Amino acid sequence: MSGKKTGRIIRIISIAGVFMLALSGILHVNAAMIPDEDVDTEVMTESVIEDSSEDSETVELEETETAEETVEPEAVEETTETVELEETEAVEEIETAELEETEYQEKKAKNSDVIISGGFRIYNVNAKSIDRLQSVLTEAAETATDECPSKVIIEPGIYTLSKTLRISSNTYLSMHGVTFLQKSGAAGNMLKIGINSGTEQGYCYKNIILSGGTWNKNQNSGSSVIKVGHAANFCMDGVTVMNVVNGHLMEAAGINGFYIKKCTFMNQINDMDTLGSAVPVYEAIQFDILEKTHMKSYASEDLKNQNIVVEDSTFQNVPRGVGNHTSILNNPTENVKIERNLFESIADVAIRGEGYLNLTIRDNEIRRSRSGIMILSLRNYGGTYLGSTLASESQTEAVSPSYYCIPVKNQKIVIENNTILCDDKMITAQSACYGILIEGVKYTTDQKIAGKDTIPAGDYFISGVKIANNRIDKAQYGIALNNTKKATVKSNQLNSGQMQSRDGIYFAQGSTQCSVISNTINGFSGSGILFAQNSSAKSVSNNKIGATGKYGICVQGASVQKIVSNNVTQTENKGIVIYENAKVEKIEKNIVGSCKEYGIVIGDVKKNVSIQNNTVTECNNNQIYVNTGNIKYKVTITKNKLKGMLSGYGIMVDSGNIKVFSNKIDTSGVGVYLGTDVKGIIEKNAYKNMGMYQIYAVNQYNDKGYQTYTNISKPGSLKATAKNKTSIRLTWKKIKGAEKYEIYRAASKNGTYKKIAAVSEKSRKKAGGYIDNRLKKNKRYYYKIRPYAKSPNGKVKMQGIYSKMVSAKTTKK
Repeated sequence: MSGKKTGRIIRIISIAGVFMLALSGILHVNAAMIPDEDVDTEVMTESVIEDSSEDSETVELEETETAEETVEPEAVEETTETVELEETEAVEEIETAELEETEYQEKKAKNSDVIISGGFRIYNVNAKSIDRLQSVLTEAAETATDECPSKVIIEPGIYTLSKTLRISSNTYLSMHGVTFLQKSGAAGNMLKIGINSGTEQGYCYKNIILSGGTWNKNQNSGSSVIKVGHAANFCMDGVTVMNVVNGHLMEAAGINGFYIKKCTFMNQINDMDTLGSAVPVYEAIQFDILEKTHMKSYASEDLKNQNIVVEDSTFQNVPRGVGNHTSILNNPTENVKIERNLFESIADVAIRGEGYLNLTIRDNEIRRSRSGIMILSLRNYGGTYLGSTLASESQTEAVSPSYYCIPVKNQKIVIENNTILCDDKMITAQSACYGILIEGVKYTTDQKIAGKDTIPAGDYFISGVKIANNRIDKAQYGIALNNTKKATVKSNQLNSGQMQSRDGIYFAQGSTQCSVISNTINGFSGSGILFAQNSSAKSVSNNKIGATGKYGICVQGASVQKIVSNNVTQTENKGIVIYENAKVEKIEKNIVGSCKEYGIVIGDVKKNVSIQNNTVTECNNNQIYVNTGNIKYKVTITKNKLKGMLSGYGIMVDSGNIKVFSNKIDTSGVGVYLGTDVKGIIEKNAYKNMGMYQIYAVNQYNDKGYQTYTNISKPGSLKATAKNKTSIRLTWKKIKGAEKYEIYRAASKNGTYKKIAAVSEKSRKKAGGYIDNRLKKNKRYYYKIRPYAKSPNGKVKMQGIYSKMVSAKTTKK
């Protein structure tokens, strides 16, 4: 270069740098980063505008070539005020440039209304020059660079659009106080990113900012308002998008760096008769795929959506808020944050994602939505494509395998601190109402999806999920997980109170290795917490469950290692229920009360289970009920505090292998009830305020049909006396409640006591005790006895406690 330099120093801001910092969470695009709007609003030079009418995925019009786009300004007062553009500060200084005098003169000669300030080429568009807006946008993109992008500033006003506007790389469109209104009856998008040549590859459109303004589609139908494809570092800040019929407010596909802040999306209408669907399907913002029927005029490609932020925005009166209903097999959408948004009056679901990795949904408020949040691995009724299909449409190379790949074990899905108020009036037979739904699918055979691609058989589970500190009201299902691994559901507040509700927290279809901790659940018509269909959990602990229509905690054909320290009250049926070949190791330290039927119920199980240290009170029928149907697996019931009704039972066992000991049973008609198909041991229980019997056993062999037992008294009169050098005599008095006595002997005081005999009360009385023969001479032996009785079927022992130890020494001769 030659010529005299002006000596003018210009700060150059890198839009790419701003985007990458914003998307990484280091800083946000805000007023301090965006240059001031006080610039000259002068008339621009003439340029040819491109005709760009086009619709979206549902109703796409052929583009027509016209000489000039029609843009009709409303009555807007002309202003001649000139305001000097201030240079932005508090922005990282990336590069220092000096313009040579000759270059500067050339720029002025090319367009007298273009100035360079604050690191931008500034284009001012006022009401008189608005009809040449597309020409300005085209020139702005052509002259912009990464180091010195273009900024197009539009004078406030209302402007009518009849054709699609296009914006391309390194362009900042400032629209504060501007409303674009699509001409009534017009079709096509209002704004599209890029030139849409159909030959794009990769993220070729980059560094685009839309700031302020309103895009009003004027209730025209069929196409989205704003469409973004093949784009990197796209930002919308303070933009309002509204009034579309049967279309998205915004579509984006093939994006890397997509940032929405303080925007409003509203009044998106679904004409259900026209759509022929019972469920509203259009997202306000859809993250789509580059496929020819979805993103027409953009080149198809197997290109990932990634690095997405939607924050501090409002979604109002739309079918769905944010998400997608299409995805690419083995090419998930990655690194997505949806935070601090308001969703209000949502017909279907506020946030819906399909095929995500590293997803955070946090601090959102959802009001009056049929469902709150739905995350799926893929859509099992259409919408999942093979990458090879997309690549073949544009003769590019697929990056995603078309065969089954095992999903990532930790997909890092976090849903926390959201407030969700569902609208139970929107529940239909076709669609349930979920506060939060996480759903993987499993195919045992290849699936032809909606007449398109064939999805290979495989287990498409979701794994690595945290759902915490959410408040959910009026949902049919509070939180539901299907085929979801390693999920933690913690500290959520779930309240239903609506007649059609089902379960508070529901695990099904192989959801495994989960934990349910410290949740508060009230008012669901089904169960508070339900595990079904081969699901499993490590722990269900410290949950508070009340006023459910069926069960508090239910394990149905599933596995839970431990159910510990939960509080279950006022269920319409049972408190804690285990059945249908369930596997539960421990039920401990729970408080169960005021259930209308049973407190704790053990049905058919496939594992030994311990019921220990629970407090069960005032359940109408039984505090604990056992009916396993087999004696293979043992049910241990110990150290529980049970206080019931005089009309019910403390512990009722119809069938099973049991050990019942050291329980405190208060205020029951019967302390322990035994059916005919019971095996096991009952001992050392404390009974208080029994209405009828301590122990009641069905007896099909006597006239009464039953037999009763009391707690066997403690032995207190055992004596041992040497009879000769090989025999010792044991004597004791009859013990109340005992039918037989087990005799134990040891060679030392603290040695191992082995059972040597069982003596009936009749034999004791006849022989005056028991003689232990065949002993060694001049040797001391130690003895204990334990009294017991047997149930009528002979399989249950009611055992007393051991007597004190006594000893005797055989004689020398």
